[in-house]
Amino acid sequence: MQFPIFILTIVLLIIAYFPYWRGIFKQVIHPHPLTWLSWAIVTLVLALIYLFNNGGFQTWISFLLVINNIAIVVVGLVLKQKVKITKIDIICFIASLLALIVWLVINQPIWSIVIITTSQLIAFIPSIRKAYHRPYDESALTWGIHGFRYGLMTLLVATASFTTLVNSIFWAAIYSCSTIFLLWRRSRQSRINSSLN
Repeated sequence: MQFPIFILTIVLLIIAYFPYWRGIFKQVIHPHPLTWLSWAIVTLVLALIYLFNNGGFQTWISFLLVINNIAIVVVGLVLKQKVKITKIDIICFIASLLALIVWLVINQPIWSIVIITTSQLIAFIPSIRKAYHRPYDESALTWGIHGFRYGLMTLLVATASFTTLVNSIFWAAIYSCSTIFLLWRRSRQSRINSSLN
């Protein structure tokens, strides 16, 4: 049963990232480099936690995401994407990395996953901030598919436990809420722009 869900999750990754990558190359979507770099680092740690805690197919999806996240950072830098990096973005990046250091010191699976998930959330703040000000710089389709995909990833764990499930459940909720937020910001910005014309 897990293998078909694994394949579906891979297909959803491709569907989710196709418009995102297309938008990056068309210079319509501007990924926040600190968010994606932090996610690459944190997702690598998460993949290793899954690997050593019998995370099943979820482990390999996490490794694929690491490769994707690094590629997004590199391509964004090569294309010289114009993303304003603020002090709060830098603080979030540093806080995300500090959480990893705490993870290394604690070295307990349950606290590790809580810290890693918190670190990922902190890393997401710059992208949310950017989406608030420039809602068309992100892909609502990508975010929405990620919400669904993370929900599916809960079905891919070999051994269901807090350690193997909490991150996927948390991100299914965060991406779903973020998609609604992004669509709300777009409709609000459209109304503001219409009233100005």
